[in-house]
Amino acid sequence: MNNETTLEKRIYDFEQEYCKFMEIDSFPEYRIEKIHRDSQKTIVKAQAYYDFDGMEQVLIIPDNIELSRSTMFHEFTHILDDEYYEGKNRRSNFLLHGYSEYHAAQIQLLDLVGANSINLDSFHFSMNNKCADFNTVTDYIKDRKSLFIEYINKMSVPTNMETARTIIGMLFNYLGFVSICKSYSIDYIDINEDELFSRFNDDITLDLKKLMNSAWLDYNMTKVLDTFETYRKIISPLIRDKDKELLARRGIFLF
Repeated sequence: MNNETTLEKRIYDFEQEYCKFMEIDSFPEYRIEKIHRDSQKTIVKAQAYYDFDGMEQVLIIPDNIELSRSTMFHEFTHILDDEYYEGKNRRSNFLLHGYSEYHAAQIQLLDLVGANSINLDSFHFSMNNKCADFNTVTDYIKDRKSLFIEYINKMSVPTNMETARTIIGMLFNYLGFVSICKSYSIDYIDINEDELFSRFNDDITLDLKKLMNSAWLDYNMTKVLDTFETYRKIISPLIRDKDKELLARRGIFLF
């Protein structure tokens, strides 16, 4: 079996495992696009997005980096969120980014800490469990937080749209990780978040704390729409004017 066939079969196997985990009967169609990544320089190893020109879901997969099940669960969640929450509409797709990073991080961490499905009625875990390449779950989420703070400290404002989206995506990832720990860990201890929230006004901080403190995983359009406005308020001041003009031509207004 050649490498191309092996890679695609592995992705298909992960997809089947994801459907079982999420308790769904089928998964949306998507096109696999293989690329070569520098494993030492990239943060994003795989990426799912909706291609508006081709009107299809695309899953970018490196052909030279071994991908974990949890990473693929993260990317599959983005595809599923696009289906559930009108991600094929340009405006919804842009504003959905925050929630989808939050949700994808939740599913990713649940897989990492040993959950067998999205049915979590009797599921619990310890923050002392090993997590990915880290000795404990605590170490893992602290690393995610440090990564966000490192990148946002380096970011000049205003910046280009993709940089802002990547960095704010890290923030929503972190909120998703913590929400799972707060809801399902038997020994979670609150982390001081003053440095994290000091960048935002009181209204935004309240919205972010709500996401962090409650790991709702069910389909809820009302709550997702609330995250649209939070995301808009966070990202709008970060994006340079020429990118805002480009978004406006696509019907996405950030003011």
